[in-house]
Amino acid sequence: MTNKEILRKAIEKAVKNRFDVGINNWEVANDLSVGAKYQDGCENMVWLAVEKSLNDIIFSHDFAKAYWGLYRVNHEGTRKISGSMYVWEYHLKQMVVLGDDERFRYLAKFL
Repeated sequence: MTNKEILRKAIEKAVKNRFDVGINNWEVANDLSVGAKYQDGCENMVWLAVEKSLNDIIFSHDFAKAYWGLYRVNHEGTRKISGSMYVWEYHLKQMVVLGDDERFRYLAKFL
């Protein structure tokens, strides 16, 4: 799976869990930004605007909450009734230290 496909599927998963991308008819561009497309009068797909960068999406707290959930975990990421942080916080902390390709592999594990 390409990074573009992983990002598209990750956003779709988060949207199913009530994440609002903030862009109607959103699409992932080849540079992995997320924007809106429209069809011109000649039936060509044209980028209307690139609204959000890759990092705007994957490091958004709202995206992370919708993607990973709201239950609590301990510092090792193990689910607990009364853990020290939310699972989405744990996963964001894990992703911050990863390189770009590693981030996509990390996201893909949870699709």
